[in-house]
Amino acid sequence: MGMLLFAVILSAATVAVAGEPSEQKPTTRMTVTLVDGSRLVGTPGMDAIRIQTSLGMLAIGLDRIREIVAQRKEGTTLLRFQNGDQLTGTLQGDSLPLHCIFGKAAPRWDQIEKAGITLTGGKMLPPGEGPLEFGGVRWMPWRTMFEVRDDRLVSLPKVRPGFNYGHGGHGRGPIVATNIGNDEWRDYRIDCEVGVGRADPSWNPHGLSPAFPERSVVIHFHVADLKESWNDTGTSTYSLLLGTNGKWSLGCCYNWHVPGICGFRSVTSDGARELATGEGIKLDEKNGNHVRIDVVGNRIQAWLDNQPLADVVDSKMTDEVGGQRLDHGGVAFEWTWECMGWIRNFSATKL
Repeated sequence: MGMLLFAVILSAATVAVAGEPSEQKPTTRMTVTLVDGSRLVGTPGMDAIRIQTSLGMLAIGLDRIREIVAQRKEGTTLLRFQNGDQLTGTLQGDSLPLHCIFGKAAPRWDQIEKAGITLTGGKMLPPGEGPLEFGGVRWMPWRTMFEVRDDRLVSLPKVRPGFNYGHGGHGRGPIVATNIGNDEWRDYRIDCEVGVGRADPSWNPHGLSPAFPERSVVIHFHVADLKESWNDTGTSTYSLLLGTNGKWSLGCCYNWHVPGICGFRSVTSDGARELATGEGIKLDEKNGNHVRIDVVGNRIQAWLDNQPLADVVDSKMTDEVGGQRLDHGGVAFEWTWECMGWIRNFSATKL
């Protein structure tokens, strides 16, 4: 997280055995956007689709797909899968049967712009609560506003109404979070593309230059607690920081906060550990970077653009520090300072 300093302690222990996955079959829900702007939400009347690809004719279960996107210029369809894979081909069949609130519908494939698929139950994690639905979960936008724009969840250069924004206020930098403190989020994988931008020219209260070297995104996971205001005690989470200066770090904190009623000064916490650090990463400001984080037992693995970044075992994961334990909790993304950012193709899967 922005300006968070970790104490350097690296621990090792035996990886805990993950629990057996539930045999319950997930429930499939679809949100279908038509070319005329109409939207249909319902349950598909089929379990799989057939698609002609360069690999041959395939029958693919809908529970494996995250999004179906029409590529009209190419005359093909793009499938984005729950695990982050993608496949292009030509759909077979004429229509998509859908059970909606008003009854049965069957829009033709040439009427469909895109179809998003959300799974609940089975091996999927609880979606949580929040005003924004994206990537199969619900998100809470903090400090700044956010919106779903095309295939991305994007931060906006607008202060969230009612928040005291700024270095002399209760915090700076966009945050979006889901399932804070949720005990059902334990062993899981998060997979997404994430982008780190610059301070928007229309909103740059502290005059950050485009070349500001400390621009970064922090991906929080096992978020046992998180506070929108940096002056409130409670933020307790693991964090993977990716910097535009080429540096990265993996660590955790317990009850991190800035003492005082308002404004930033020296930070404090009930404990912090730095688990791994490195240099030499390259963040793509235009296209973003692919990030994957797996947490199973007390083993944490992270990849950047499909290359291994960190693989550590934290024997203290289940220890209680300041009344907090970091063996559970959802996910949050934080962009430091006034830097704008986005996430795309997000998925969270129970392991």
